[in-house]
Amino acid sequence: NVTSPHFYGALQLLSVLPARYSEPAPIEAATSVAVKYLTENVDRFTSDCHYRRLLKSLFLYRETHIAANYEQNLLLVKMFLSIQKRKGENLTFPLSAISSLCLIAPVSGAGDSEMTEVTRIVVNRALKITPSAELLKSFIARPLPTGFDLLKITTEPSFEKKKEQMILSKIILNFPHLLNSNNQNERKHIIDNLISVKTVNSTAHFILLQLCKSSFILPKSCLPLFLKHLETNNLTVLEIISECVGHFLNTNQTDFKTVFSFIEKKKNVASCLLLSSIFAHTRIPNQSYFSRSLLLLNSLMKNGAILPFAIHSISSMLLTHSMQITNFEIILNQFLLLFQTLNTNYSMQPVVLYLCAECFSLLVETSSSEISTQTSTTNKDEKKLVNTLIVLILRSFQLTPLSYSKEAYFTCCRAIITFAHNLLNEAPISFPSSRGVAASIQLSASAAFSDFLKFETLDKLSN
Repeated sequence: NVTSPHFYGALQLLSVLPARYSEPAPIEAATSVAVKYLTENVDRFTSDCHYRRLLKSLFLYRETHIAANYEQNLLLVKMFLSIQKRKGENLTFPLSAISSLCLIAPVSGAGDSEMTEVTRIVVNRALKITPSAELLKSFIARPLPTGFDLLKITTEPSFEKKKEQMILSKIILNFPHLLNSNNQNERKHIIDNLISVKTVNSTAHFILLQLCKSSFILPKSCLPLFLKHLETNNLTVLEIISECVGHFLNTNQTDFKTVFSFIEKKKNVASCLLLSSIFAHTRIPNQSYFSRSLLLLNSLMKNGAILPFAIHSISSMLLTHSMQITNFEIILNQFLLLFQTLNTNYSMQPVVLYLCAECFSLLVETSSSEISTQTSTTNKDEKKLVNTLIVLILRSFQLTPLSYSKEAYFTCCRAIITFAHNLLNEAPISFPSSRGVAASIQLSASAAFSDFLKFETLDKLSN
C-alpha cells in the first residue's frame, strides 16, 4: 500500500541508510509502483496528505540513490511538470522536493524544453524565500560583525523557518549543477535575469555567488553589472556582490585593473568590501596594488562612516597576504594609525573596538619576528617606537570606558602572549570576578589565561 505511512516512512529511512542495509531489487519494484501511483493520481495532490508525503519521500529517496534508476528520475521530472501544468502557479510544491529536483533533473535524460521549465520553476520558487543572517554568514568568507554578534544575541527561528533556510541553502549549492544541464541560450537568459539591475533579491545574489565559486564560467558581461549593483547603500547586497567579484576575478585576472580603477574612483564602503573580498579570494597580480590599497584604506580610516569597513579590509589583507607586507615602516605606520583611531570618539562603538582588536592582533603576528627577537635587522629606534605604540594601544583598550573594551583587551593580550612574549609584562591580566560581569568577558579572560599557561608556569602567573 503505497499511501501507507509505513511505506513512505520506510522510504525516508532508506534515503539515509547506506546501500548495504537494503536489497535493491524489491526497493526498485516498490518505488516503481509508487511512481506509477503518483503519475496516475496527480489530482490528489491538493486533497490527499498521504499523496504529498509519498511524493516528498520518493523525491528524497531518488536524490540519495540517484544512479540506481535513471528511468524513474525522468518519470519524476515529467510528473513534477505535469502537476505544475495542472495546478498552475498557485501550486505550492514541497520545497524539499524542489531541492531534490536540482540533483535529479540533470541526470534524468530530460529534453532541453523540460530542463528549461524545471530550472525556471526552481529559480522562481527560491527567489520567494528571504535568506536569513545566518545563511549570509555561511556564504561570505569574512562577514562584517554586527552589534548583535558581539552581544551574542540570537533569536531562535521556528522549526519551519530553520528547515526552509536549510533547504534554500541546499538549492543554492546545487544550482550550478542544474544550470549546466541547460542549453547555452537558456543559461545566458537565466543569468541575465538573476543579475538584472532591477532585481534586488538576496537569494538571486547568493545563486550568482555560488556560480562564481563553482567551476561554472560566467560571461565577461557580468562584471559591469556586478559593479552597477555596488552603487547601493544596502549592506547585504554590497557584501554578497563584493564576494561575487572576488571569486569572478580569481578566474578572470585580466579584469583586475578595471575593478581596481572602480575601487580607487569610488573611495566608499563598496571599495573596502571589494578589497576585503579580493584579498580573501584573488591572486594579486602586482606588488604595487598592496601599497595602493593600504594608502586608500588608511585615508578612508579618517572617515567615521567608513572606518569599520576600512579596518576590516586591512585585517583581510594582513590575514591572507602578510608575507607581502615585509616593510617594517608600513607596520609602524599601521600601529600609529590604529593608536590614533583608538583615541577618537569612534572607538566608543563596540564593533569598532572589536575590529581594532582584530587588526592589532594581526599586526603583532605579522611583525612578531622583528619585535620579539634580539637579532632582528630592524632599526633599533623603529623597533623601540613600535614597542612603545603597542604598549600605548594596550593601555587605550584598558582605559576605554566601555564594557566591551575588557573583551577586546583580552583578545589583544592573547596576541602579545603568543607573538610578542618579550612584552608580556606590559599586558597584565586578571580574571574578572566581580558580580554581574558578562560571561563573554570571563570566557575571553579564560582564553587569555589558557594561552598564558602554554608558555609560562602557574608560579609566573601568581607573580
